[in-house]
Amino acid sequence: MSTLNLKLTELMNWLMKPTGKILLKDDAMPGYAFLAEVQTAPTIEEGWDFCKVTIVFQCYAYRLKRCYDDVWDTFYFNLDAASNLEVTVNGHESILLINTGHNRVRLTVTCSTAMSASVNDHVFALKAGDNVNPYLELMPGENVVNIEGTGKVKFKWTEEVP
Repeated sequence: MSTLNLKLTELMNWLMKPTGKILLKDDAMPGYAFLAEVQTAPTIEEGWDFCKVTIVFQCYAYRLKRCYDDVWDTFYFNLDAASNLEVTVNGHESILLINTGHNRVRLTVTCSTAMSASVNDHVFALKAGDNVNPYLELMPGENVVNIEGTGKVKFKWTEEVP
């Protein structure tokens, strides 16, 4: 079997094995990803010195982008908003988190110790480690998160943008 056929087999296995939508990254849009699923079997066109593979994906309507802190190398001033994603809490802290996406998104809060948080009129008990809850979410725009306790807190979310 030729090297080309082996590589095509690897590609087809990678594309066709998962069921449902998977994360698809495109080098043309750094910082963004898509939830995508192969729609039809790929077509292959081979020539003496080339191989062209055409793949049709069905994607979720929104692009996905990670929240940003103030790391300037990856920050795009026209579209991003900087949030303080790591905070040391000593009693009480109010933190402004900005969701620049168009939909509400699930927030992951990682704590060094047990604490409590209030977000958008919901109060949550936070354990040490990662905290994920279907009601622990950020609305589009500005969100104030109030943390009670002592220790370090990290925030993480993925925004949905058109």
